[in-house]
Order: sequence, then structure tokens, then C-alpha cells
Amino acid sequence: MRSFFTHWPELAMRFRDAKEWLLMFDYDGTLAPIALRPSQARLSEAMRRKLRQLVLRDKCVVAVVSKRSLPDLRRRVSLHHIIYIGNHGLEIESNGWGFAYPDAPQAGRELHWTKGSAVNWLRRMVPRRTLVFYLGGDLTDEDAFRALAKDGITLRVAKKKDSAAAYYIRSQADVALILDKLIAVGP
Repeated sequence: MRSFFTHWPELAMRFRDAKEWLLMFDYDGTLAPIALRPSQARLSEAMRRKLRQLVLRDKCVVAVVSKRSLPDLRRRVSLHHIIYIGNHGLEIESNGWGFAYPDAPQAGRELHWTKGSAVNWLRRMVPRRTLVFYLGGDLTDEDAFRALAKDGITLRVAKKKDSAAAYYIRSQADVALILDKLIAVGP
């Protein structure tokens, strides 16, 4: 893993050169700090404003990914024109369209749909040359990191030796800086 901030100049060029972006962010521990109780994990107003700036950017699609249910995630983020990916990717919804994984797990049956599966499904919905970025910090985000290993930019909150993410930041407190850098990249 490499430091995101050390490699930002070359990454900024990739963002600048891309015609379209797909930005995906995990919720708990990434956009919102981890809380003792999941019900206490709140998105700050400052973070919400930064996300809104990215959502309003031309040719930029923003998605928030979570283990939470879609209604809970929508209520916590509370932004329009964003893609919500809930239940570890089993449900995807945005502005009147959606997707639900058809085979919900049943007794004794293993589920083969992950955040990585949801990321791959979503990638097929955007133009082929879209730059795909994923920022997460949970064990379940590793599936998304692996799905994007060849052609995406993957960033993990906290360095982890065996992570599939290409880059890392030290802590959740650095996420706001990442959003600021993305906002500042020219069109």
C-alpha cells in the first residue's frame, strides 16, 4: 500500500484527464466516524456539504456504500442525485431506479454477492472510460478493492498490510481532506 497523499500529484492528473468520475464512499468509519453504537454514527454537516459539491459537479456520479439498510442510509446521508448502496451491496437505489439482488440468503445457503459485486454491477451502468474511485475502511470493502484492482483507484482508511487497496490514509479524519482534493481538481 502506498500513501495517498504522497501520490496525490499523479492521481490528480488521472482525475483531471478523466472525462467522467464514479466516486464511491463507504459510510461507517469512512464518511462518518465509527461510533460505540451504530445508531450514533452521524455524517457531519461539513462532510455532507462536501459530498453535495461533488454530486453537483458535471460528469461526476457519487455513491455511498454501507452495510446499513437503504432507508437508514438515505436518512443519514440525506442527499438527492446520489446512488445509495445498502445491505453490503444487496440493494442499490437512486432517483427512481434501483436494483435488488434477486436471491436473498435462505437458511443454510451461502450468498455470493458482495460490495465488490455491487461495484462491478454499477461500473457497467456508467460509460466505459469513467474513472472509478472507491474509499472504504471495513473488511467488507476489501471485495470492492479487489474488484477495482486493475483499473480503479482504491483507497483504504488505515494502513493494513494485507489489504487489496492500492492506497491508504492514516485515519477517518483524513477523509475530509480527500473530498477537498477531489473538489479542487479542475474540470
